[in-house]
Amino acid sequence: MTRSASRPEFTPALGHHGLTGLYDDVIALMTRERVWRSALVDQLTPREGETIVDVGCGTGTLATLIKAAAPGADVIGIDPDPEVLDRARSKASIRGAKVDFLRGFAGDVSDLIGQGRADKIVSSLVFHQVPIVSKRAGLAAIYAALRPGGELHVADYGWQRTPPMRLLFRQVQALDGVENTRLNAAGGLPDLIAEAGFEGVEERAVIATATGSISLYRAAKPRDPASPTRQEIAMPQLISPQPLSTARQSDGRRIRLAAVALAIVVTGVDQLAKAWALTLTAPVEVAPFLNLALGFNRGVTFGLLSSDSDAGRWFLVALTAAVAAAVLTAAWRTRHRRIALALGAIAGGALGNIVDRIRQGAVTDFIDFHLGDWRWPTFNLADAAIVCGVAALLWTSMKRRKGTT
Repeated sequence: MTRSASRPEFTPALGHHGLTGLYDDVIALMTRERVWRSALVDQLTPREGETIVDVGCGTGTLATLIKAAAPGADVIGIDPDPEVLDRARSKASIRGAKVDFLRGFAGDVSDLIGQGRADKIVSSLVFHQVPIVSKRAGLAAIYAALRPGGELHVADYGWQRTPPMRLLFRQVQALDGVENTRLNAAGGLPDLIAEAGFEGVEERAVIATATGSISLYRAAKPRDPASPTRQEIAMPQLISPQPLSTARQSDGRRIRLAAVALAIVVTGVDQLAKAWALTLTAPVEVAPFLNLALGFNRGVTFGLLSSDSDAGRWFLVALTAAVAAAVLTAAWRTRHRRIALALGAIAGGALGNIVDRIRQGAVTDFIDFHLGDWRWPTFNLADAAIVCGVAALLWTSMKRRKGTT
């Protein structure tokens, strides 16, 4: 998202121009977007009359939320991608939010709005995807654009502290590149922010998601920029995971085999259940809130990212296969029983849906859960295994952060 010295380049939404239309759905599904965006707006505390700049504004979701929280604020969104800016303007118009959207890179911020003009600058899911040189250039331009005492607020992938979060973050690295994302995953972004001259750099929150942990950072430009005071970076206090005992290490082979066996069982049971579902000629009521009804899904879990094109079908096959391979590799390497079994469930669910997509171009769904007029998207046993596996990983990660495992 920051400027190249030789020519203007940027990383498009989801890493490819053809996927821009899926961006909002993917972010909502994979990053617990409502949680971290709400926390970021609360941390930002936008006020009437302030000039607030959203760097790397994307499709304008955050900018419109800021405008809704402080209608009298002057909100500016900046992004180099003209396609997402068109979507941002449309979204702001629909929501009745007056936001100025400008085309530019992070390194252009001070040129676009003027030096020392912004009261607050916010950025979300931008810095992890650009090279370290561009990270530094963007932070320097942001520093120049802020008034003395102005604040920087960042939500981005940060230090991936636990094995489950490091594993899940590999999905992001596969999309945005290992080299660009390595510094964020190692916890180095706060150091770069401090290096740019900001003071009081702190990590305010860490939010576990299905793609790794997202950190919320806050920093301020010194009120006397001529003599900035470097302060120690404040990080949340964590308890380091305890080393594995010799007995648990020796049990590694059985743990790995259990993970693989679970993946095979999940795939097999899922395929048997779907074979039976294909024989359904009419919905079967199991309970007042549960029906068994045959359906087909050309997207991923719960019908998201649906595509009727043949190219879309094979893109989803390739994407799901890559994720399944990464998950199985991690399951084979880990010596944590709970993590290995969770990964086995995820891999089995992914493989079960891959078989459907290759064989018939769509995934067979048949579990119809509803309460009154409200209905959950129809799903299958593979979907349930994936959701349960991800939930187990998040739960394990949170317990490890509290030092209870």
